[in-house]
Amino acid sequence: MLKFDTKMKKSWLILATLFIALYINALEEFTAVGIATQSIGVSLAGCYPGWAIFLIRSIRGNEKQSLKPPYKITELGVWGYVWRALVVIYLGMFPLAIGTAMISGGKLPEASIQSYILSIPLMLLISVILSWLLFSGDRIGQLQRVATRLKGTSR
Repeated sequence: MLKFDTKMKKSWLILATLFIALYINALEEFTAVGIATQSIGVSLAGCYPGWAIFLIRSIRGNEKQSLKPPYKITELGVWGYVWRALVVIYLGMFPLAIGTAMISGGKLPEASIQSYILSIPLMLLISVILSWLLFSGDRIGQLQRVATRLKGTSR
């Protein structure tokens, strides 16, 4: 099983702090939000970056190749996890906004804490797909493995 190493934990701490601060800042606009809803929102704001980092590590691995000769392979650092997770999180908002606009007849509904909390499960699914599309090094091999498992045959 995949464990969070020190670099992943530091990345998660940085991103969780950022997203919790953004969430608390957004809460100031909504006055009639209960403590239970606030607690759920803060928990989700802290957990979602951890999910993105976990996906990056499990799909991509923790190695990177330098761009200049001698093309050394090194481990991803804290910044490597942070920027990749930010890309996944923010790019994941576009399909969610487009889907919401399509469902609601072309207009985005007014923002609310409840809509944020309800959108998180969709964001989790979208982040899996985006992580795989953006950061997988072996998409064809992974698709073949999934197809063989779905068929029930093994190689």
